[in-house]
Amino acid sequence: NCTRGIDCGMRKFCRLRFYCTHTAPFAPCVNDKGERIMYPSHTPTSLSQRVVLMIGSGLTALTDTRRDDMVGVFGETTGHYALQCMMDRMSRDRSGREILKDKPRINSSSVDMDYLRGLPNDTVGNCYVNFMDKYGLCADSRAQVRYVDSTELAYVMQRYREVHDLVHAINGMGTGLLGEISIKWFEAIQTGLPMCVLASVGSPMNLSPELRRILVCQLLPWIVPNAWNSNFFMNIYFEKHWDQSMESFLREFNLTPPPPETIQYTEPK
Repeated sequence: NCTRGIDCGMRKFCRLRFYCTHTAPFAPCVNDKGERIMYPSHTPTSLSQRVVLMIGSGLTALTDTRRDDMVGVFGETTGHYALQCMMDRMSRDRSGREILKDKPRINSSSVDMDYLRGLPNDTVGNCYVNFMDKYGLCADSRAQVRYVDSTELAYVMQRYREVHDLVHAINGMGTGLLGEISIKWFEAIQTGLPMCVLASVGSPMNLSPELRRILVCQLLPWIVPNAWNSNFFMNIYFEKHWDQSMESFLREFNLTPPPPETIQYTEPK
């Protein structure tokens, strides 16, 4: 297990600041029924069951954006090809390969939130924990992947879920509907996940005319080039950048801040 008392030769590694035990490791195991499954939370399904789950969750998620559970199910039942492409991109990148090998998790068991609160205000870690505290979010709230029939792809989906709040934080977007839609555009362009595409295209119908104008005229002209030109966020080993300044981090990964006048409109009502 990692400890903060590691000698200076290991200080760079110690920036991870996480305990080395992972919750729900992504490895084959046996469930309560004695059935061999691909990972602890895996729920095997037939083709017909997957089709029903896909259609039902897609319709529910489109009509009620608050149903995170249905958004998650739709993502898992439609995302195989996109997840494979995401894993391929990670495999071609040094940092991405390291993430796939280490399989780090972002939750209360792996990330020392008090340590992040003690970092300087302009660091990545402090930005993240301030975002979580401001909106009353918990790193443990992300649902476990269940319907992805591949150990490796299930981890990719779980990692995507667990860095979602970090993507919000580094892009300066609030958790209101406009902020969520903006981030879904960013994620759709970078990942190709059908659930992100569906949310980015379908959810604007739930915005007021004023917020829709802000999205089209101000936020999309910023977020779309940001997604195209920045580094693939799944290849960012965030845990190694907690103590990096936000200015340096944004510059390193080719990210640009949002138009300042739009940030207030991304806050929840």
